[in-house]
Amino acid sequence: MRTCPQPIIAAVHGPAMGAGLSFALASDVRLTSVDSMFCAQA
Repeated sequence: MRTCPQPIIAAVHGPAMGAGLSFALASDVRLTSVDSMFCAQA
């Protein structure tokens, strides 16, 4: 993802946990719905 010249867009609908959260945070743009939820376990 770091070497990709195009912007990376993450579309999140619902919960984003684990690898989904990592992908969303690493992307350049995040599109989310009103019921999106981001959760990182401690």
